[in-house]
Amino acid sequence: MYRIITAYVLCIMCCTQTTAQNYAARYFSISKGLPAHALYGSVQDKRGFLWIATENGISRFDGFQFKHYGIEDGLPDLEVLSVFIDSVGTLWALPFQKPAVYYDQNTDKFVALKTLSDKHFRSYKGFVLSDKAIAISDIHGYTYVISSITKNIVDSVNEHALINRLIKINEHDYGILLTNNYLLIHNHSVLLNKQFPFTIRYSLYKNGTLYCGYEKYLYKIDVTTGSVLSKKIYPFHVRQINNSASGIYLVSLEGRVLEVDTNTLTVKRQIWQNASVNDTYDAGNGLIWLSTKEEGLIMLRKQYMHSILNYSGNEVFNLNCLHIDGDQITAGNNRGEMIVCKKNFTEKVALTKSINLDAWVRNIFYNQPNYLIVSQLGLYQYSKGKTPQRIHPNFDGFKVAAKLNDTTFWLGTHGYLLLCKYKNHFYDLKVAYKGQRVTSIAPVSDSFCYVGSNDGLYKYHNQQLTKINLSGKIGFQKINTMCLDRQGNLWVAYGGDSILVLKNEKLKMVMRANDYFPGDIVKCLYAYGNHIWIGTNKSLGRIEVTGNSKASIHSTFYSIYDGLSGDQVNDIKAFDNKIYVATSNGITYFNDTLAFPANDIPVYIMSMSSGMKHYANPSQQTPVLSYKEHHIRFDVSAVDYSGLPGILYQYRLNQFKWVSTKDPVIHLYELPYGKYTFSVQAFRRDGLPSSQIAEASFEIKAPIYLKPNFWYTTISVVFIIIGLVLWQLSKKKHQQRLFYLEQQKKMTDLEMQMMRAQINPHFIFNILNAIKQMIYDNEFKQANKYLDKFSDLLRANLYSRQKDIISLQQELEYIREYLDLEKLRFGDQFAYEIKVDDNLQLNQIFIPAMMLQPVVENAVKHGIRQLKQKKGLLCIKIMENNSVYRIEVLDNGPGLGFKLNENKNQNNGRGLEITRKRAEWHGIRFYIKDCEHEDANFTTMAIFEIPIFKKQVTWQPSLAI
Repeated sequence: MYRIITAYVLCIMCCTQTTAQNYAARYFSISKGLPAHALYGSVQDKRGFLWIATENGISRFDGFQFKHYGIEDGLPDLEVLSVFIDSVGTLWALPFQKPAVYYDQNTDKFVALKTLSDKHFRSYKGFVLSDKAIAISDIHGYTYVISSITKNIVDSVNEHALINRLIKINEHDYGILLTNNYLLIHNHSVLLNKQFPFTIRYSLYKNGTLYCGYEKYLYKIDVTTGSVLSKKIYPFHVRQINNSASGIYLVSLEGRVLEVDTNTLTVKRQIWQNASVNDTYDAGNGLIWLSTKEEGLIMLRKQYMHSILNYSGNEVFNLNCLHIDGDQITAGNNRGEMIVCKKNFTEKVALTKSINLDAWVRNIFYNQPNYLIVSQLGLYQYSKGKTPQRIHPNFDGFKVAAKLNDTTFWLGTHGYLLLCKYKNHFYDLKVAYKGQRVTSIAPVSDSFCYVGSNDGLYKYHNQQLTKINLSGKIGFQKINTMCLDRQGNLWVAYGGDSILVLKNEKLKMVMRANDYFPGDIVKCLYAYGNHIWIGTNKSLGRIEVTGNSKASIHSTFYSIYDGLSGDQVNDIKAFDNKIYVATSNGITYFNDTLAFPANDIPVYIMSMSSGMKHYANPSQQTPVLSYKEHHIRFDVSAVDYSGLPGILYQYRLNQFKWVSTKDPVIHLYELPYGKYTFSVQAFRRDGLPSSQIAEASFEIKAPIYLKPNFWYTTISVVFIIIGLVLWQLSKKKHQQRLFYLEQQKKMTDLEMQMMRAQINPHFIFNILNAIKQMIYDNEFKQANKYLDKFSDLLRANLYSRQKDIISLQQELEYIREYLDLEKLRFGDQFAYEIKVDDNLQLNQIFIPAMMLQPVVENAVKHGIRQLKQKKGLLCIKIMENNSVYRIEVLDNGPGLGFKLNENKNQNNGRGLEITRKRAEWHGIRFYIKDCEHEDANFTTMAIFEIPIFKKQVTWQPSLAI
């Protein structure tokens, strides 16, 4: 009775084939990231994202992760009844009894239409029109036509009734489907009002034809005439109608989804059943999305794999091994049971009377009419209709078994390597080697095999077990599984997902399975044809190696999202060009040529955050960040619904090395200042990077103290400040010096004025006495002449007090008058002469007033007057020499030394000092020297050197003191 019940249950499990099983389903619920289980509809945008309207906001789905949008993202209400895409690609959403909103990709927010908000619009339905416009109706029957480009209202329709469908036939004509009638409107005037004898419950407009109906009835209506083209009565009630790639979908009250031919309105096939579907969306890419009331989102994809013995309950149904013989499939599980499936019959055979969780069936071999069952409990022989019998009870704890040929098998236990041969309907067992734990076997002959153990790889040959030295590639790691391909290459899986390929015991290639398909533990290897099939704890992989000197690997893989009955693949067998796979949840089989296309995967940079700022759609802008914003976060998304269990990304900055990651959130820390381009791409199913690369550029500004211009500016400012300070100090010092010189000049001028005002009293007395004597001597003419000269001298002295600068000619006239008067005093005691170069114009040469007079007076008083034995000589020479005017005052007095001693206590010494300072202030060089070697007639020479440019000047003091 136990076997009959078990067989019946398994038969039901294996034989649930219906037309709906042409599609594989994948369920998404709250546990997968959806915000709610109740969904109202879905639509796919131009980038490939699926947008889902839920009772708790809107979700965006890329095949792997959901992004939720709520009130904070611009939705006026969380319950969203509909989403649709207009002709320009804009996503529109209709919140419950709130104005419509559209999605702005640049801000990653939803934006409300202000024109509708101002009208207190309460959304009911939305319609996509054909001319870059949409129409939105509310619960009061108001309908507004809105431009998809400008988002402005361009037309309106008001029928004061709920509008089931709005169709734009041409520029001025609309077709309106109400609850019981169809209207044709031209320029807001009703041209046609077609009444229906029923109440419209559902409708769809497709390719110029209106489909509508109620309960079991479906009608095709001509939108230009309102006439019924055809109708169909179904044996079920229809509650929803949706568009499909090649027809239309009907959703029945029982939860079935059926595809209907648009020409005949007949059902072509059943897509799904037992689902409370609110909306069916077919994007035309082989995927069908079901939005349900209670079960979340269901993705349907055409099924290429077939499963048997799969169980969806809580029972652990792990299948460890397979044996295929024609249409009979035999499997062993981890509870000491062998299951035989043949057509519609299934039989379960238990090795023990009670369930034993330590009785793993490792392998099953069939030699008609007997089965050899290799298990953890030991070896069992079984023939149909009999109870399994344990054989060779001295051996148990079998870990592995491998088939050499139909009658010869290699077996491995905790401590033995055994050779088993089938003879005379019985299995003979022989110990080949004792004392080594065997974890895997690759048979070559009945005397040669490769043995995997916990501590590495061995070779058994001629009754000897020797370890293969692989230069540390394996070392003492456990060998998981092995196989030999038809080229004689030995494939060895060890240490998780690592695989070695050996040829003649020489290492040929090293690879990691996880680099090509999901999984971090290799459970089994199987060689078939040109391919190596690799079962991991997460997928089934297939690789083909081409090339000799440099191997090239072509890979693909299959997972539960492609139709595998379970995640973990425990055994692989091939029969009649089909691959059979024993998994953790049943058996799956498919054609050995099945390969899902390795399409490019589009990847997008959804947002960028710097900690201080957030940028949506950063690929369309170039953010400029401060140097403090050096921790950057990128949120990326790859759109793929092909069945990949996850996405592997690689990213880089500028042209640096690519970095791989499985995390769609990428953090970049402690970035230095500079300009950056962030690039990211996804890996395809075949392990190659997709050709589509998303990029975003940004710049981190350097701290101001690190910018070259900062230092240039700072240094310049410092130098300018220093220069200004020095200039101010110099200016202040210069002003102080000018003030001092000005004071000195004023004092000297006062002294000169005093000197010029005070003619020597002795000189005046002597002059007057001399004139008086002339009068006594009746020399009236001579006396009159000298009185005139004395008068001119006084007048010149007064003139010199009024002007600072006079011509050299005026100065010489004054000197002549002075010397003439001095001669009057001294008689013929001295003589003078004035020599001037012929080419000089004395009236064009200017000097300070009374510049020469003190020198001439000094020469007369302290030079010539001291002579007792000879007549005094005084000579004034004026010449042009080396760009200067040179004035020389020469006398033949006692010499320079005598004059200096004489002048120490005399006022004239003070006069010469003042003359020297005045000459220096006016840029005139003045000095006195002996002239014995220059002119034997004179002893002392006073020299003035006046630069030629001084002809016409406004005299200023010199700063060269």
